[in-house]
Amino acid sequence: MIWIEPSGIHTAYQWFKRRRTLDLAPPFQRRGGVWNKQIKGFLIDSMINGFDIPKLYIADLSLLPEDMRAPGMTHAVIDGKQRLETIFEWFEGDLPLNDDFVYRRDPLIAVAGMNNVELSVEHPNLAASVADYRLDVMNVVADHPDEINQVFIRLNQNQPLTGAETRNAMEGEAPEIIRELAGHVFFTDRVSFSVVRGGDLNAAAKILLLEFTGDFVDVKRRKLDLFVKDIAEGADRAGADESSFQQAADTAFRVFDEMAEVFYSRDPLLSTQGQVPVYYWLVRDLGAPADLRDFISSFEVQRETNRKLVAEFGTQGDIDVELLRYDQLNRSVNDPHSLRGRYEILRRRYQRE
Repeated sequence: MIWIEPSGIHTAYQWFKRRRTLDLAPPFQRRGGVWNKQIKGFLIDSMINGFDIPKLYIADLSLLPEDMRAPGMTHAVIDGKQRLETIFEWFEGDLPLNDDFVYRRDPLIAVAGMNNVELSVEHPNLAASVADYRLDVMNVVADHPDEINQVFIRLNQNQPLTGAETRNAMEGEAPEIIRELAGHVFFTDRVSFSVVRGGDLNAAAKILLLEFTGDFVDVKRRKLDLFVKDIAEGADRAGADESSFQQAADTAFRVFDEMAEVFYSRDPLLSTQGQVPVYYWLVRDLGAPADLRDFISSFEVQRETNRKLVAEFGTQGDIDVELLRYDQLNRSVNDPHSLRGRYEILRRRYQRE
């Protein structure tokens, strides 16, 4: 059951006062922090100057069982997270107006660079225009999270959601397990690639699929989406049952524990997602030997040296053909042939040392 109606909560400041019971990070939601200061400042500019801003969608959680909502939360953001985060930041005094701000009704009023506290003192009427700004908010009432997830997906059909963001809003057990994997210290501390648009969720999903299958398989977006849907529907295209899925998750957590021992905080060796499945499989098979990171670091130095030789002398020079092969495989990081080939090269070279 689901219905959508205009919210009875209207002004920006009313929503700010309710912020402690408003879940800005429900499971299906995008990560925060995507907007920079300039974009945030432009939103406040629009509010002060009386321009319209897009409609927001907020889920009313009152019909959901308590175990299906975060403690103390009565509402959750479906669409409009960045706008609400910006508005809240403004009221907390942490966001200034842009340096090029102009009050269109009276350009002689110089308030550029002021925050809410300063504006409230110098020009309280302008500060009040943000507090009293009427947000166009639609209230979404549903009795199950899957209905709310569907609203999120449909609202974002014409927006460039990443594969990780789309899967995060899907039904079933897989998105929850993927989120738990992405919460592992390996992702929260060791990786150095961006996780703002779900890079950690994407890498975790690849690992879960590989572990569930027990082999190197295609981990492109379409395959990951199908995997998540299959788990939700109880399908068994990979030849395994529900217990196999849980076993795959348990193994992934264990291997990530070992990977956290191998790699450093914000490790430069983990600057791209593409290497994570290969390193994962290496640790899965070898454990966490004390010299493994040094080996991988040395391997990357050798690759760089080899690439320079190829650039200078071509394939006729004194090059390492195996390293050249690794670079060629690295061009299609989600292909099963690439995953297997890179893993085998790494393992073979480690065992030779």
